[in-house]
Amino acid sequence: MNLTDAVKLLSGQITFWAVAAQFGIQIAWDFTTCLWG
Repeated sequence: MNLTDAVKLLSGQITFWAVAAQFGIQIAWDFTTCLWG
């Protein structure tokens, strides 16, 4: 594996986790507002 592949892999991981975090926050927020609403 060369450096370019490593960078691509890492940025892919970061993108995945950023999207996953967004979804998690959205779901948690909806759940919380539903609960307290």
